[in-house]
Amino acid sequence: MSKFLANVNSNSKPEDSQVINWEVIKNREYHNNSLSKIINLYIIKIYEPQSNEFLLGNKHHFNTLLIRITITRENILANKLLTIEIMKGIFPDMFNNNSKKRSNILHLQDLYSHLCYTLNATLPKDMEENFIKEYKDAASLFKI
Repeated sequence: MSKFLANVNSNSKPEDSQVINWEVIKNREYHNNSLSKIINLYIIKIYEPQSNEFLLGNKHHFNTLLIRITITRENILANKLLTIEIMKGIFPDMFNNNSKKRSNILHLQDLYSHLCYTLNATLPKDMEENFIKEYKDAASLFKI
């Protein structure tokens, strides 16, 4: 499990900045002693900029989002689009990009842009970089 903490809007005062915590939980599934699926679950928490409350350690998070990215052998070898689910609340929503000819890396970059837009927040750039890194790591595991 990897954990990341990002404080965005670094030019503003701490009480005005939006704090975003995110982490990724990785799971590998095997079938007949062969890797069949890698699932990366991203947990994103955005905290309110309640100045004194946050500085005293009383975090009042106002938005939690789960992103599940499923990578299979077909995604890597046949260049099939990734399965990406965005779970806000209790119902999952599939993130689909209409273009079937786009690469999975471009699909992940679109996911990052979509999240920034729908959350109305500037997410840490290292989150997008992590989407791509995890995909490339999975690709190397499936090609072995």
